[in-house]
Amino acid sequence: MSERVSETILLCEGRLQASLVRLYIERCRLKTKKPCLNPIIASERVRGGNVGWVIREFPRQLDACRKRQTRAKTLLIVVVDADALGVDERHRDLQSALQGEKLEPIALSDPIVVLIPKRQVETWIRATTGQPTNETDDYKSDQPGKDELRAAAQLIHGWAHDTPKPDHNCVSSLHMALPEWRKIG
Repeated sequence: MSERVSETILLCEGRLQASLVRLYIERCRLKTKKPCLNPIIASERVRGGNVGWVIREFPRQLDACRKRQTRAKTLLIVVVDADALGVDERHRDLQSALQGEKLEPIALSDPIVVLIPKRQVETWIRATTGQPTNETDDYKSDQPGKDELRAAAQLIHGWAHDTPKPDHNCVSSLHMALPEWRKIG
């Protein structure tokens, strides 16, 4: 099996998360053929309850990725907001969903990237664009433009690859997620 990722599945709550990941992947400028990105976006499938839908869909998608690994290298990227919970609590929600479906817990060898912004992805975008940010305020009304998203993806890529190292604007949940971002490329 080739080491090149031939398919990337993106499981996320909404278009903003999908756009940030897509721009990050573009920024990676992978030397091999660009992996196919198939987004599964909760907001396009359900009305409200996007976090719950992602958590319920997660076991099925991870199981499919694990099975596909025998044929082609596949990567599952999951983006789910922590909202008012902590990042660790959201991780436990994902693990509980696997347990509920009688699937093995997430292993280091799994083809998965889990990105959990605390409070929401807008928090990460604000932090990377130098705006005053904390992880308790709700920034949903701050919808970034394409240029802000591109700048956020570029800075996250730089921080994930330590050039430059994260500065004081990097909120805790984003700092914790940098190793996960690094797995993408």
